[in-house]
Formats: sequence, structure tokens, C-alpha cells
Amino acid sequence: MSLKPRILSFIKTMSSKSTLSHRRVKLQRRGICGKVAPAKKVRTEDPERTMRVSVYREATFSAAHHLREYRGKCENLHGHNWRVRLYVGRDELTADGFVMDFKEIDAALARILEPLDHHDINTVPPFDTQNPTAEHIAHYIFERAGAEIARRDPLCRVERVMVWESDRSCAIAERDR
Repeated sequence: MSLKPRILSFIKTMSSKSTLSHRRVKLQRRGICGKVAPAKKVRTEDPERTMRVSVYREATFSAAHHLREYRGKCENLHGHNWRVRLYVGRDELTADGFVMDFKEIDAALARILEPLDHHDINTVPPFDTQNPTAEHIAHYIFERAGAEIARRDPLCRVERVMVWESDRSCAIAERDR
């Protein structure tokens, strides 16, 4: 198939009613127009059972820290290229079949990580008094992500946060089952 028919096909697709309907649902989900379509329960093969569905996104940031009351190299100021994985879940998918738009999760992560990125974490509250261990940082991100995600969509909740300070070292904060 040559490029021209593909472009024409794309233009027809973009102007179709289904695409316009998809755009309207996106606007509805953001509260810009109309009513939000009802959520869809995620069904299993057993019609009486539903399941929770989760998605995750990853982000990175670079920051320095030093551990207080620690005996070893990590008591000295040093830096990491941190990696964060944020899991978000919900019991019912949106009308479009989403848990949450990945762009929304990315925006939440960016807002949470911005105060840490390219800073000495020991100077950022609460780490100006709390030891900035990977475990405390995972808890910090979990708590802030919970509020940020709920603000964006009250039917979603943070399930788990994983924070790597290196390829072999990861701290996990997760919701109690």
C-alpha cells in the first residue's frame, strides 16, 4: 500500500464518528463536557467474580543524599540516579477501558519528584530531619502519590511504589491487603 492511501485512510479514521466519540469521552473524563460514562467492571470467567486491575509507570530523577547515624560509605554525601515505579489500580475500568491515562500518572509522578530532582535530599522536607533512606523515600512518594492520584481520579488508588537507588537495591512501599 502506498503512502497516499494510508494518509487518506488515517484522515477518514480521524474524522469518523467513533473517533469524535472517543474525544468526547476523554473530555468527559476530564470533566470538560457532558456526563461521564459509567465504569465497566472487570469480569473474570466466573461471572460472580471481579478483579482489580493495576498499571504502572516509571520515572527517574537524580539526587544526592547522605545517611545519618550510619557507619560506612553512605554516611558521606553521594548521588544516585533513582528509578521510581508507581502502581495505580481500580476495581472498575473507565468507560474507555482504562485504569488511568498514563499521561495522568506521569504528571503526578513529575509533580512529586520535582522537589527531589537534582537536589540534596537531606535539605528537602521531611528529609531535613528524617533519614533519607530508600525506604523513607518510597514511603514519601507513596503518600504523596496517594493524594495526587485521588485528586485526579477518586476511584483510583496507589497500590505500590518501588524505588531503586541502584540496579540491585530497591525499597517497596505497598498498600496492606
